[in-house]
Amino acid sequence: MNKNTEYELFVKEIYEILHKVDNVQNINIQHNVELKGLTGCKHQIDVYWHFILAGIEYQVAIECKNFSGRVPIGKIRDFNSVLEDIGNINGIFVSKNGFQKGAIEYAKQKRIKLLEIRYPSDKDWEGRMRNLIFMIQAYLPTVKKQSIEIDKEWCSKQDFLKNKDFIDLSGMSDEIFIEDLEAKTTESIYELQNKLPSREVGTDLKYVYEYKNAYIYNKTSPKIKVNKISFEYDVACAAEEFEIKGDRIAKAIVKDILDGSEQFIDINGNVKTREKI
Repeated sequence: MNKNTEYELFVKEIYEILHKVDNVQNINIQHNVELKGLTGCKHQIDVYWHFILAGIEYQVAIECKNFSGRVPIGKIRDFNSVLEDIGNINGIFVSKNGFQKGAIEYAKQKRIKLLEIRYPSDKDWEGRMRNLIFMIQAYLPTVKKQSIEIDKEWCSKQDFLKNKDFIDLSGMSDEIFIEDLEAKTTESIYELQNKLPSREVGTDLKYVYEYKNAYIYNKTSPKIKVNKISFEYDVACAAEEFEIKGDRIAKAIVKDILDGSEQFIDINGNVKTREKI
């Protein structure tokens, strides 16, 4: 595939993205279409689509030029002749490197839209964030030991405990709960572990949750009054640095030559309108 065809398909892809973002439905954008003019001449159109709205047909023809320099007025005149011969069609002329002054003035007179569609260059990143470096530090507590202080006085007064010598409070840390009636909260042992102070690296750290009116239980056990839950733990720090490069997510710059507006398109099909320049 030659570079000119590649550029035409690139422009076609960009318009597919723009139509999707604008929520335009049921438009078939075609590449390399042949249209017959009023004079009987056949014209090759790089990118073309048409649709019917409220009983009126709309046609759009795009001429793509993969020039290393600016497009001269002669190319715009040739394209305008094609549009006039086809009739009832809107024209868009697209290039990578802009247009000469005469071409711009002529396009204004003939109402031909001029666009610069290209990959972003170094100049496009001036004054804008190009690369973003993230540093993530996660402080990870590892519990080595935990102990639970049951309220023995409370237990001695409970009839349902008098004939029991074993209460099963086993389970995973997210299956054993503390209901704090004073604070009006219910948290699992797992949630308490995750709340342990862990903003600094350290070993053999200790923390105690104290309760005035709280009860520990699992799905099958009765609720037992608890006074304290103590944890002994270590805190380690896991650090990771990664970078998002703008060049890797940028897909295209679409600049309207006549009104100066720009759109930035990324590889995920997101479109951001930028300020006029």
